[in-house]
Amino acid sequence: MPSQSQGSAVTSLRSLNNLPEPVGWILVVRRVGRWSAGDIQLSVTHTPGSAAALARSCHSLLPRLCSRNLSKFLYKEAEVDCRPGSVEDVLFVLDQGSGPAVVLLPILGSDHRMYAAQVEGLRDEFRCLAVDLRGCGESPTLDGVPEGDVLRTQAQDIVDALDERGIESAHVVGISYGGVVAETLLLDHGERVASAVICDSFCDTRPRGVPERLLMAGAKVQPLLFRLPKRWLVALERRLYRRWPEAGRAVADTLVNSRRDDLVKQRRAVNAIRLEDRLRHCVTPTLCLAGAAMPTGVTMMRRVHEALPVSEFMLIEDSVDPSNLCQPELFTKTVAEWVRQHDSSSRGDLPR
Repeated sequence: MPSQSQGSAVTSLRSLNNLPEPVGWILVVRRVGRWSAGDIQLSVTHTPGSAAALARSCHSLLPRLCSRNLSKFLYKEAEVDCRPGSVEDVLFVLDQGSGPAVVLLPILGSDHRMYAAQVEGLRDEFRCLAVDLRGCGESPTLDGVPEGDVLRTQAQDIVDALDERGIESAHVVGISYGGVVAETLLLDHGERVASAVICDSFCDTRPRGVPERLLMAGAKVQPLLFRLPKRWLVALERRLYRRWPEAGRAVADTLVNSRRDDLVKQRRAVNAIRLEDRLRHCVTPTLCLAGAAMPTGVTMMRRVHEALPVSEFMLIEDSVDPSNLCQPELFTKTVAEWVRQHDSSSRGDLPR
């Protein structure tokens, strides 16, 4: 172990590969800026040429920091510079449990907390990765990402998170907006998706009839509604979810805590999707779920099911978007049964 450093100079991650011999360190990570203050002490071992492995090790120990992109830290009473702006492409992932990997993608503007019941119910059997998509929760902003690139950027972030953890493929669960991100993963990174569960979502915003036209008209004005005072939006959501108060609270919290510009950008991005024809070539097993209490939502999810040649369809009674909050026990049970059934099944890759 090196002797304690007194005011050591900052060392770049790349320069660690030049160290001549294995080195053991105690890292003291100082969380500053948007993260709460406080130091965390880690014991790590570095061998020559293994900077990337060291970064992955730090990442697994500090899930709120994506160490693969940290450019500066010190060893022995060392500081990691994690102030906003100094670390780019940091995706927050709540990583709990062990077993087959299950990625959980939230509704528009929400974060990993909406999957608390699923993580609690699944983590004894599966490795749950509940994601804050870029633009949401504790993940970075979408500043600089064009609207047309939002979904693919978010999908690539998830692939990067799998790479960092050495996960070759995962079962992907997406609700509403998260379902569209799941579809994007199927299309752009099909080899990384063992199976998918898409719930209360859609695949194409070109309406096929009057009900869909009315639904999409409402979606297109949402970016303007998001500019209204948040207390108005919260009151509206709670009224809409009177039968499902837990879901109403979660959706209301999303509106209160979301970054408005990022929320608007994601809404505009998803309003422009045209994925139906491309999904017809997807051969990944997919379970399509829909809350039965929202007829237009059922129609939109049947459209997803009809586009996916290797898919099953199931209604969740007494439920609307998001069904995991309206019927959490049934949703968790359904996901668990699906993953058990498909974890060892073969899958084909998507044509590029």
